[in-house]
Amino acid sequence: MDSAIADLKAQFERAVAQWQVPGGATEPVHVERAAKGQWLFWLHTRSSVECRFDPPHSLWLADKRISTKAPDLCFVGARYKGENLLVLVEAKHAAADRSRVQEFDWLSLPELTIPSDLFTDPVRNLAAKRSFRALLRIFRDAAAHAVEEAAGQSSDLAVVIRALEQPEAIEALTEDDPFAAARLRGVRERERLLSEEGGTWSVEQVAQHLQLTRQAINHRRKQGTLLGLDAGRHGFRYPAWQFARTGIVAGLEQVLAALKHLDPWMQQAFMLGKNTRLKDKRAIDVLRDGNVSSVVKAASAFGEHGAA
Repeated sequence: MDSAIADLKAQFERAVAQWQVPGGATEPVHVERAAKGQWLFWLHTRSSVECRFDPPHSLWLADKRISTKAPDLCFVGARYKGENLLVLVEAKHAAADRSRVQEFDWLSLPELTIPSDLFTDPVRNLAAKRSFRALLRIFRDAAAHAVEEAAGQSSDLAVVIRALEQPEAIEALTEDDPFAAARLRGVRERERLLSEEGGTWSVEQVAQHLQLTRQAINHRRKQGTLLGLDAGRHGFRYPAWQFARTGIVAGLEQVLAALKHLDPWMQQAFMLGKNTRLKDKRAIDVLRDGNVSSVVKAASAFGEHGAA
């Protein structure tokens, strides 16, 4: 079925190409799963092109004929939404089992109102529009209590993650990516690690605290005597827990040296997670109590054969 949907998308793209603005940033055709057994095609035609049905397997866009290659894939509806033509395609098994498929509500579909000049980079605009559509769909279908829970999260990123963790969203994601749930757990864990124990500091804040230059801070991070987490284009963020009232927490350099076989995120997880070798205490708490040797010993074993 995936190949039939991909073929249909390619046919739509060829048909609407003549109505696209040359060099335009908008994706000419976007397809998303509207429900089980249903696919919605968004055609950014830029003008009201006549759409005529030739049921169940064909339709015409002006003088261009579009046909489904799979015999059990049918055209069931089309509507204009602003400048966008929406075409709904359905598998026969879905049509035969209406008890499992919600009736498609054309009126509830959101308008695509993200400004085309949100970013100067057309690829960023495209990614933003597609993300926006996905989130609108999730919040449209989510229960009221789930929306309230998402809205109450501590950061914008946490709101998005919580929305994606809804059962309906997970189900839709895993149909295309079996590891989607695991990836979301990883994102949630990173967000937690960034926000715990006072969050993180910028390199400028660290330089001011330690009375060093930015170059010296970067050198210490590369040498493994300071822990810095890669924040992408925003550079590195430095967990606040590693700093004392003056300088750094005593024993930090020895512990980081024992953790050098692990990446910075795993080092952060070790410092903030409970450890059986430390009597279920967190490494940072034991280190603050002055028991450096115990933390170094636990750090040396961390990550080896499942040690924690």
